[in-house]
Amino acid sequence: MAVGVGVEFTAHIILAFILAEGDMNDRMEVAMDHMFLPTTDGTISTFLGIVMLALAFPDFQFVVQHYFFVYLLIVVLGAINGLIFLPALLAVCGPPSISFPPAGVMEVGIRRGSLTSPKEGSGVRSSGASLDWTAGP
Repeated sequence: MAVGVGVEFTAHIILAFILAEGDMNDRMEVAMDHMFLPTTDGTISTFLGIVMLALAFPDFQFVVQHYFFVYLLIVVLGAINGLIFLPALLAVCGPPSISFPPAGVMEVGIRRGSLTSPKEGSGVRSSGASLDWTAGP
């Protein structure tokens, strides 16, 4: 469960960063514009859900100590990681932007990186590695 909650706070921000265009600071700004509020809303709703757990079982100290506090710690650390540390790390050394081809075109490439889009029908990346870029069987 901790892995799922931890990924929830980071995966959407990373995806928004990778799909954004511009330099790293512009991409981070776009990613945070799109994902800060949903991530914060997810943090608040998860927190409210676990607060209900603590309120529902006030007499069971086992549940409060071994589930509520641990889950609360996971949510708080995940939110701090996803909303503060991850954006700073991505702005400094994030991955390149991904370029999606227009609908119907089967090319795949990365705009700013070591790979370039293959020429139509060539099936070869710039590194010389052979890949089949054609669609269907």
